[in-house]
Amino acid sequence: MLPVRRWFYALGACVAMGCGFDAVGGVVSSADPTYEGGADGSLSEVDSAIDGAAPDSAVDDADVDAAPIDAEADRPDAGGVTFVPSHIQPAYSLNAPNVTIASDCVVDTTARTIAIGAAAPAPLTNMVHSDAFAVWSVGTLTINAGVHLTVKGTRPLVVVSAGNVTIRGHIDAYGNTVAPGPGGSGAAAGPGKGESGKKPGTNDASGGGGAGHATLGGTGGTKGAVTGGAAGAITNANGATLIGGSGGGHGGGFGVAGACSDATRGRGGFGGGALQISAIGKIVVTISGGVDVGGGGGLGGCKNNGSDHYTGGGGGGAGGLVVLESLAGVQLDLGAVIAAAGGGGGEGGDSNKMGGDGESGPYPSGTASGGNLNAGGAGGSGGTGAATTAATPSAGFGGASAGGGGGSAGRVFLGARAPAVVSVGGDIRALRTDFAF
Repeated sequence: MLPVRRWFYALGACVAMGCGFDAVGGVVSSADPTYEGGADGSLSEVDSAIDGAAPDSAVDDADVDAAPIDAEADRPDAGGVTFVPSHIQPAYSLNAPNVTIASDCVVDTTARTIAIGAAAPAPLTNMVHSDAFAVWSVGTLTINAGVHLTVKGTRPLVVVSAGNVTIRGHIDAYGNTVAPGPGGSGAAAGPGKGESGKKPGTNDASGGGGAGHATLGGTGGTKGAVTGGAAGAITNANGATLIGGSGGGHGGGFGVAGACSDATRGRGGFGGGALQISAIGKIVVTISGGVDVGGGGGLGGCKNNGSDHYTGGGGGGAGGLVVLESLAGVQLDLGAVIAAAGGGGGEGGDSNKMGGDGESGPYPSGTASGGNLNAGGAGGSGGTGAATTAATPSAGFGGASAGGGGGSAGRVFLGARAPAVVSVGGDIRALRTDFAF
């Protein structure tokens, strides 16, 4: 489970990337007097780092993938206690500044930038690209209550903390009807992708299959003799791959040139994102905190009126993946929520109206509804998880054209180093697996 690469990294030996933002901007970097691993990022250092580094110039994949350093005397884990984050190479610093997220921010894992409030994005110079991942080094990380840290981009986010991580606010890394979550797949893509519906003739269009992850996805609805898209497969049972949710299949007839005045109709839902936090200190999600990696809803199909022609509803996208691992323990307080609900399937189009879109995986609780506005076949509901079980999403239904199946719930992996423990008083709305870190 969660196999790791057996490298070790020397304290302070990685490329100095000097990130941090002044408190006025909403992100605070400061030394933590209770933890020796967090270096202070002064405003002058911050300005220098931002002015002198383009996001993909100073530290690229070739730099990051260079031979690791294994200096026994310098390692913070010397003495028999190893700190080896899952999935990634040692492309991080254990001498990075402490970070407090004090106002809403958007982190882009593709551009390696952070946008604070309405401000323009600025380079995150303590984030590197390594293999397929965006790796963000911090000393300690605190997300204040009421604050949202939104993560977008093509790469999963890996936060490596030399100290404690305290989540009082929210980390949003979900997929929706606009884009996948970070590291999630697009429509009809990914290892658990739902298969697309069919439309062999003029009228009969079946629904797209929902994406699979913790469970099978929901099968696309059948219209007449035209069977719906197959359900997406169960994937990543042992967490070996740090990847988000897969995309739902397209509704039958989607993408045919000139078939619909709205080319998006019947598109499959997008997958939720992937997030990993690896910490030497304790990871705590408080009563007001949460993480959302839900999948996106499939879009409703096209109507059959005028120049428009029936298409089936798209299948829902699957919920994503969360990995929290710590040497000092993982704690979810009562009221905290980690959610990875699957998206609902889109409704098939009817004779006069476009089908309704499936709901994206709702946070903090509940089931994503399939589209069901008109006379098209209703979309299937998305899957949900509850600790060690996960509810399978429902299939799409037939109608004027058929609805898409719902997307599966995602997965959550929680790891601690004995004698530290995983303590869960809050809700895990995904399929949960604990492991020894």
